[in-house]
Amino acid sequence: SLQLEKRLWKMEMVPISEPKGPPVRRFVKILVVEDNTFSLNVILSMLKKIRFEVEIAKHGIEAVDRYKAGYRQATNFILILMDLQMPLMDGYEATREIRKFEKENNCKATYICGLSAQAGIETEEMCKQNGMNEYISKPISLVD
Repeated sequence: SLQLEKRLWKMEMVPISEPKGPPVRRFVKILVVEDNTFSLNVILSMLKKIRFEVEIAKHGIEAVDRYKAGYRQATNFILILMDLQMPLMDGYEATREIRKFEKENNCKATYICGLSAQAGIETEEMCKQNGMNEYISKPISLVD
């Protein structure tokens, strides 16, 4: 089972995508991609407790745009918590777009964790097939 708090503390030191050119100081940021207000508030309250800077996207298109903007501004995300089912672009497609961008720009892959109320092996496999590193079923907590 995932221990989200421990994972986040370890990730603070994980190297993240480097733009071409001289080294740039990075900020520890997490992108939360969630269209459900209640779920978003639960996630944000947990992340606030462990003091990470958070950006929010309400759907996959916004997530991809925020990811690319972070790369261009040298403030990449160390983690993306990605809801799977959203309007406009779901989490699977958004992850594929992010992975494509990383490959095209020779970036290290950002850790992407899929989030869904649909627990099960099929959902977990779909997450992995679409480029996510991990999957957590909702509701989530800091320590399982």
